[in-house]
Order: sequence, then C-alpha cells, then structure tokens
Amino acid sequence: MVSSSSNNNQDNSNENNKTEQEEKLTSTQPSQKGIRKIRKARVQASKKKESNLQREEGGGEYNIWYHKYIGQQSQRKDIEPAETRCNIKEDAGWTVGCTLQDPFFCIFFSKGCCAEGPNCKYLHRIPTTVDVKRIPITKDCFGRAKFATDREDMAGVGSFNRDCKTLYISNLKYIQNLDYEEMLTRHFKEWGEIEYIRAYPERCYAFVKYKNRLNAEFAREAMLGQSLDNDEVIHIRWSAEDPNPTSSKQNETKKESKATSSSKSTVKDEGIKAIENKQVINSKVAEAYPNTDNQYKKVPVVQNIQQQQQQMTPEQQQQFSKYYSQFLNQFSKQLQGSSNNNK
Repeated sequence: MVSSSSNNNQDNSNENNKTEQEEKLTSTQPSQKGIRKIRKARVQASKKKESNLQREEGGGEYNIWYHKYIGQQSQRKDIEPAETRCNIKEDAGWTVGCTLQDPFFCIFFSKGCCAEGPNCKYLHRIPTTVDVKRIPITKDCFGRAKFATDREDMAGVGSFNRDCKTLYISNLKYIQNLDYEEMLTRHFKEWGEIEYIRAYPERCYAFVKYKNRLNAEFAREAMLGQSLDNDEVIHIRWSAEDPNPTSSKQNETKKESKATSSSKSTVKDEGIKAIENKQVINSKVAEAYPNTDNQYKKVPVVQNIQQQQQQMTPEQQQQFSKYYSQFLNQFSKQLQGSSNNNK
C-alpha cells in the first residue's frame, strides 16, 4: 500500500510539472468567444542539420565571406536540393523568442528543419511591417550583419547600402504554355506580400519583388534549393538592379524627391537665418557719435600775441615784430590779387 501511494504521488507531481511547463510555453489572448490559447510552434525536425564547414586546404588563409582560400579561383557548384521545406500554416506558432526583447527570426524554421519548436529563442513566423521598423537595415531578419557591398555572386546577406527587395531566381525549367507567373506566385506568396513578378521562361530565370525587405530575406532562405512544379532545383540571389522599368522610375523619382526636399530644406534654413540676421540689424537704432575729447590731452593755447611778447626778450620782440609786419604785408598783397582776379 505504501509503495502504491508513493507511486501515485510521483505521478501527480510529474503531471503538475508538465502542466506548469505547458503554461509557461503557452500564452493567452482575448477573443470574441472568450480566452483562447495561442498555438505553439511545431517541432519541424528531430535533429538540426549542421553544415559541413571543413574545406580543402589551399596553402593560404581562408576567406569566410567568399568561402574560398586566398588566390583560389572561384568554381561554380551545383545547388544542393533542399531536404525540408517550411509550411507556415502548420509550423508557425508561439516560441520563447516571443517573450524576448527585439528577437530575430529562426533561419532553421525558414528552411523547415528547426528542432527546438516552442523552446526556440527565435521567432517562428513570417516578418511584418512592424518588424521593419525595429530591425535595422544593417542586419537581415535572422540577425546576421550585412556588408557595405554585395558579394561577387550576389548571394549572402546582401548590402546595407541599398534596400533590396527583389530576388533573382534561376535554374528554372522551360516548358511551353506554362504560366510561370502563376507558378511563382503560388510558391512565393507564402512568405509575404509580393509587389510584382517578372518571368523570362526562355532564359530560365525570373524576378520576384516583395513589398517588405524582410520578407525577401526570409523567402530567399526558405526557397533556396527548393523544387517548384517541374523537379527543378532553383537558385536564388539578390538582383543587382530592378528589371521593372516602372519601379526603376519610381525609385528614381523617390531619390529625386529626397534630394529636392533636402535642398529645399537647406535653402529654407539659410533664408530664415538671413531674414533673422537682417531683422537683428534693422532692430539696432543708430546711436550718436561718442565724445572722444577726453581721449586726447588738452594743449594750452595762447589767447593773445601780447602775452607771447611779454615772455620774450627785447631782441626776440624786435625780430618777431619784423617778421610779423612782413607777414601782414604779404597777406594783404594776396588778398588784393585775389580780389582783382574775381573782378
């Protein structure tokens, strides 16, 4: 009896622990019918597929960005077909990443091979417009840092100097009378809202542009190496330029509008500053010229020639009277000559 009671207690404790864990992994939100539980993310795979990072030694330093040794010529390799694929309707759900601050998206979930399920610290859903505001352009939706320039093969995470939303899809199979745009829309609309699709069946490639850059980043990882309807293995890279002429014109007009708005703002600021300076100058009232007499020493002036003569000796007085009489005679002659000339 004692052993059976102890076993019952252990079973009850295990059940309580399970319920507590389930409550932690699930959250609730109100609805019209009451409170409903949010679906937890599904475990997509039993084990994570780890990529083989070992490369053949080439006698030099290995460049992790271009995936080759220095001096080694790049060789084009066939794309390996994807073994798994994500299904948003069945796989998306709540994860531990929903409780974290500014989480990124799970790259294994996008490929359909995440083994963590609800315990994953990343998001298991497609990006939205809200995510564009919180995730900077210097990183992709999976949290990987971008670079200033694109790779030589236009693969990788892309560049942060341009907001690229267009995917270049190659390795398509050419089949007559096949609606490629309908096929591409059916396969790529699962990862976000598409702006347009432009297909070139005879050249076996196409362009898919999303309205959200994060959806384009998510779709590239989700569809890389996947098969569409004809058992092909597609390769996806970033588009160097937008092939749609209307969208390219829109981009040019956006750039021109930004440039004109910035120039207008600078001209407006300069004009406001000039007007303010002019108002300040006009507001100043012209003051009277300051009195500068106190800056100079006052020189004593002899008011009368007689006072000078009193200070002279008799000989100096005779000479002074002589020169003074000569001065008066010359001055009188000059006055007479000027008066004659005026007549």
